[in-house]
Amino acid sequence: MARPFARMTAALVAGGTALALCLLALPPAVGVLASGARYEGVVGDDLKALSERTVIYDNRGRVIGELGLQDRASVRLSDVSPVLIAAVLNTEDRNFYENAGVDVQAVARAFFRNVDAGSVSQGGSTITQQLVKNRLFDAPQRTLARKVREAALALRLDAEWPKNKILEEYLNTVYFGQGSYGVRSAAERFFGVQP
Repeated sequence: MARPFARMTAALVAGGTALALCLLALPPAVGVLASGARYEGVVGDDLKALSERTVIYDNRGRVIGELGLQDRASVRLSDVSPVLIAAVLNTEDRNFYENAGVDVQAVARAFFRNVDAGSVSQGGSTITQQLVKNRLFDAPQRTLARKVREAALALRLDAEWPKNKILEEYLNTVYFGQGSYGVRSAAERFFGVQP
């Protein structure tokens, strides 16, 4: 009987502590949210341009080399395999077409799993938030203020752009590993095919 009582007490203490931390974080977060709401301009217009590879051809039109800091070649969403799109959505943001740029349930789930793990083991960012993070900010930061600002800007971007445009930009932005930036470069490198 003592063990279940101890577990319940520990769970209540952990839950109360988590709630207290959330309440303490609320006042600064409101200020950051307000600054995101005061953001002037169109969020989509401020996304940084993507660096793409330069392809060098000989006089017969054959590729003889590629240059660039990032191996990226943009692709339209309509040219990407539906299977690849489904895989990315299932992995990164299952509720992409239903959320408004922020998935509150995913954030809450990640928060409680991270508290349970005692470290950051899971994120709750949507595809829109990741796009904002990768194309609006230079230096990565894992602070509450940055996360709140990213969320506020993701909400704005979601209101500005159609979902398919956000997904296309994300697929052309994200790093897939082994020097591959964007889905086209990844498909070429890993599978020898176009996406």
